[in-house]
Amino acid sequence: MLGFGGIAYVASMSISAADSGAADKLAAVINQYGVSKNFVGVAWVQEGENVLVQQAFGPANREKNAAHTPDERFRIASITKLFAATLVMKAVDEGLVTLDEKVSAYGTELAVENAQQITLRQLLQHTSGLPDPAGEDVKDDEIGSFYLAKNTKYADAKFVIRERMKGALAFTPGAKFKYNNGDYLVVQRVLERVYKKAFAEILAIKITHPLGLKNTGMQRARCIRTPAIWPNLAWRSPAANCSLPNPPKSC
Repeated sequence: MLGFGGIAYVASMSISAADSGAADKLAAVINQYGVSKNFVGVAWVQEGENVLVQQAFGPANREKNAAHTPDERFRIASITKLFAATLVMKAVDEGLVTLDEKVSAYGTELAVENAQQITLRQLLQHTSGLPDPAGEDVKDDEIGSFYLAKNTKYADAKFVIRERMKGALAFTPGAKFKYNNGDYLVVQRVLERVYKKAFAEILAIKITHPLGLKNTGMQRARCIRTPAIWPNLAWRSPAANCSLPNPPKSC
C-alpha cells in the first residue's frame, strides 16, 4: 500500500490569526526558517477556511530539477496504515468483520505455517508474528533492500504475501510487538475480500470521496514502478493513466 496526500508544516507561535498583518508575519517567520534550515516541503497555515500561508521550499525532484509547488501532493508511506485501520473499523461497524475473528475466515494468500491462529486485531497491532517481507534481519531503523530494489512488486499485496511471506511464524501471535509492513498488506487483502473491490476503490468510497479529499488516494502498483512525471506529486513519478480512481457510489 502506498498512498499520497497533502501535507502541512505546522508552525507554533504566539501570533493570532486575527491580528492585522498576521499572515505576513507568519510568512516571514516560516520563510526565514525554511531558507535557514534548508527545509524541503510545503508550509500551509490555515484557520477555518482562511489560508494564511501557502509556501513551497526546495526541490520536489532533484534529478528532474522540479521545484515544489504550494499544491504539492506527497507520498505518505506508512501513514496509509491509518486509513487501512479506519476502513477496518468501518467494516466492523457494518458487521462485515470482527477484530478477534481468525484472518483465515476471510481468505487470503497466506501460506504461513499456523497462520490460521492470527486475528485481525493482531494484524492491526503488529503482534501477528508473520514473516517480514523485507526479511527478518532488517533492523527497525533500516529500509530493507526489497523495498529499494528497482521494479520491485512491493506495492502488489498478493505478490508480497505469496512470495515474500512464507515459512513459519516468527513468534506466537499476540506474544509481542514487531512492526511489520506485511501485517497491513494482509489487512488490505481482508478488506478487498469482504468488500469485493480494490483497496483504492474502498478508500475512495468510504473515506476520501465523502470527505471531498480530492488530492488523497492510492497510486496503482503499475504506476509506482513507472519512471515518469506526474504533476504535483513530490518526487514526480509516475504519470500517464495513473490518476486517482473514479469511484462508484457505494461498496
